[in-house]
Amino acid sequence: MIKIIRTLRFPDILTLFGLAWIILAMYLVIAGFNKIGIGIMLFSMLFDFFDGWAARRYGGSGYGIFLDSGYDILAYLVFPAIYLMTSIQFQGFYIVFLIPMICAGILRLARFAKEGFADEKARYYTGMPVFYLSLIPILLYYGVPIYFIGFAIIIATALMVSEIKFLKPKHPVFALLILGLSVFFLL
Repeated sequence: MIKIIRTLRFPDILTLFGLAWIILAMYLVIAGFNKIGIGIMLFSMLFDFFDGWAARRYGGSGYGIFLDSGYDILAYLVFPAIYLMTSIQFQGFYIVFLIPMICAGILRLARFAKEGFADEKARYYTGMPVFYLSLIPILLYYGVPIYFIGFAIIIATALMVSEIKFLKPKHPVFALLILGLSVFFLL
């Protein structure tokens, strides 16, 4: 165990902090503290945005892409599913939407891990990035009708495995937006 810890680099540590925060956010939502759970989820996203920047700037370990994918699965696929299930007292038929969503998201992450950006210069993703699914808990919190959420999940599932190009958001602007939202939910 000591050997793996010694091989971790600064970007990996950022990812691990993000993982710790998203696990706490899941616990809070399961315990019924939805607003704080969303705030912590948003806060954890800051670590996800900055770990990639840090890896490009300082270099990462061979573990970075796996740690980052682990974070992405928990934060952008599992957390929204848990939030949805706890928010609607888990009406069982929604699992029909959530299983394909999670599987499509994992395929999307696997494609990115294998292929990278669709266009390195323009920084496009192939297929919808999974981080857009973080909108599900926010929309549910603000009372967007569940049938709309179900429809959005169906569309998002198809878009994640599509060949459509999605522009990567600019980190500073996106990070400030996420920071502002997380402060709002935590107050």
